Amino acid sequence: MLTIQGIPASTGIAIGPAYIYKQEKIEILVKKAENADLELERLKNAMIQAETELATLQETAQERAGEEEARIFEAHALMLADPSLQRSSQALIKNEAQAAEAAIYQAGEGFAKKLEQVPDELIQQRAIDIRDVVQRVLRILTGKQNSGFSNLVKPSVIFADDLTPSDTIQLDKEFTLGIYTKQGSRTSHAAILARSLGIPAVMGGELDLEKLTNGLPIILDGEKGLVQIEPSEKELQEYDEKRLEAIKEEDKNLLGAADPAQTTDGVRVEVAANIGGLADAQSAQSFGAEGVGLLRTEFLFLERLEMPSEEEQFKTYRDILEALAPHPVILRTLDIGGDKHLPYFSLPDETNPFLGLRAARLCFERPELWIPQLRAALRAGYGHKLRLMFPMIANLAELRRAKSILEACKEDLRKEKQSFAEDIEIGIMVEIPSAALNASVLAPEVDFFSIGTNDLAQYTFAADRMNPEVAEIANPLDPALLRLIKYTIEGAHEHGKWVGMCGELAGDLLAIPILLGMGLDEFSMNSRQIPAAKALIRQLSLHDCQEIAERALAQESAEKVNALSQAFIQGEGMEEENIDLLLSQVILPEAVDFNLNGLSKKEEVITHLAKRLEEAGALSSAEEFIPAVYEREKQGPTYMNFQVAFPHARSASVLKAAVAFGRSESGIQYDSDFGGGVANLIFLIAIPEEMKADAYINVLKRLARLLMQQSFRDEALAANDYASLIEAVKRGEVLVED
Repeated sequence: MLTIQGIPASTGIAIGPAYIYKQEKIEILVKKAENADLELERLKNAMIQAETELATLQETAQERAGEEEARIFEAHALMLADPSLQRSSQALIKNEAQAAEAAIYQAGEGFAKKLEQVPDELIQQRAIDIRDVVQRVLRILTGKQNSGFSNLVKPSVIFADDLTPSDTIQLDKEFTLGIYTKQGSRTSHAAILARSLGIPAVMGGELDLEKLTNGLPIILDGEKGLVQIEPSEKELQEYDEKRLEAIKEEDKNLLGAADPAQTTDGVRVEVAANIGGLADAQSAQSFGAEGVGLLRTEFLFLERLEMPSEEEQFKTYRDILEALAPHPVILRTLDIGGDKHLPYFSLPDETNPFLGLRAARLCFERPELWIPQLRAALRAGYGHKLRLMFPMIANLAELRRAKSILEACKEDLRKEKQSFAEDIEIGIMVEIPSAALNASVLAPEVDFFSIGTNDLAQYTFAADRMNPEVAEIANPLDPALLRLIKYTIEGAHEHGKWVGMCGELAGDLLAIPILLGMGLDEFSMNSRQIPAAKALIRQLSLHDCQEIAERALAQESAEKVNALSQAFIQGEGMEEENIDLLLSQVILPEAVDFNLNGLSKKEEVITHLAKRLEEAGALSSAEEFIPAVYEREKQGPTYMNFQVAFPHARSASVLKAAVAFGRSESGIQYDSDFGGGVANLIFLIAIPEEMKADAYINVLKRLARLLMQQSFRDEALAANDYASLIEAVKRGEVLVED
């Protein structure tokens, strides 16, 4: 099996055969054109036909993916109509006697290469769009059609070096299980369309497509960014079960999407959507959004040749607010710079643009970007629940400067006698560590905070989250980041202000109990994540979440926080403290070993079984648990005269109550301060620290009564697999109860 780690581009699991897509190359012959006027006419007609095709594609995209996604092809039409592209192509025909094919190709490549040289991923991705437009014109000129998908006749996982927007939107969803492209990223148009179409997708990673053949079995995990080529039968079965379970769970959650997100002890939180346009706003409500926690406004500024006017922005914001009324909408003011550039607006060259003039800082220096937007937002907010949020605020001086510019806009609108939202709520995105650490100082100046965990993690760990080589370092479940989140919430609550979160962590099911326990008031996420998030919140109690949050903050790594939360969500962490556990419920299959014959000492066996429990996810650290076992041995006997030992401990390193089982035909020498002997059966018992002492003692009593039964011991010695062992335990437990 070969495993590829790429960038998660669109969530979901795809299982099926590989289909290798190769775009048909159009050969460009460099030859002198005999009649320039004829070539100019050919080029003009081809461009007119391309414009018609793009209009059709735009309609298709709007029907299949949504209005925002359809704008991709509107942008293609603008590129096609760009006077610079047309002038350059025409000049090559007139001045160098080139044929129409060579002229449009050369002109397009010139533009694409310029875009690729811009130190900005989003702009570089637009080179793909230019080439897509040019390829369309070339196919019309040469009469060749793209037949790369002509052999796609059964459901498959598509592999390609890259996919253009035109390729992606025309994929037959019935035959497209998933998409992998070697080029591209989450911001590529292929990724955007895949997410809108609900197709799992992974991009990037080290894979030689030339060595891949059609029909090979594939697993593609769009959530983790993993692709497995020729996986084992076991992997296929496990992933198929996950896929089917996810579909069933998704359908169930969708039925309750409109219900409030209220914990079992009556605490209600708001669950909102992150959106990037009107189409997103319309779909958000169908997934149960109670408002918008992040309206990204960059969509109005990107992929166009000129800046949007105040009037255009006003109409767009108003349409979104009306679509979501009476729910609140948080509009984030323009956040460009860093990884987002405007093709019509030159930014200064910077060594590190992510730490330079971006977002609010750029808007301070170039008010012509900001003032029309602030005015448009204030006007659109009249009669609606609009909230404004400033991005990338590092300190109090920046916040006050932003507020003063907003007040100046209000004053101008008053003088013009324009209607606008006078008492609009103001907040900031907490995405710089200084803002998190200084939350109690900033809070009196705002109405709310919204934590942007994507950038906050990136800046905290100095790791680019879009770089697969270092992305894991910026794990948002790391205790360091969780502490910054806690400081932010506490600093805001100290002044009676509420806190939301609009980063990806807000929709992470493993993070939700911890964030609830810390006191987060609002969760804003991708619309599709809302039903599952609400369903989880309705199963939790705030009291339990507060306990799990405290334990998470005390962990030493993101991996341990992950394991802790996973056990908690599965009902194996906090619930068990008040119940009498049955042994048959907690012997883990991964922690059963019927052949300990290679071991002879008690210490070897305890270490071996503790590591099994760690691998099974029951312990955060076997190394931390083992000393607790030896400490417990000083307090009482753990060896019985029936050649059975049951070492045990209650420890903070235990994530869920669990038992490991080991059997040795030759016997283990098991000695302690309270006597010992040879043990053939060993049960290692791990109990969470939060389990009450009475419940802990009851577990041990129940086990002792079970081990005293000769019939059970005989069956345990004879068992040859996990199922027969558990059956023996269950029969013994029935006898004990009787």
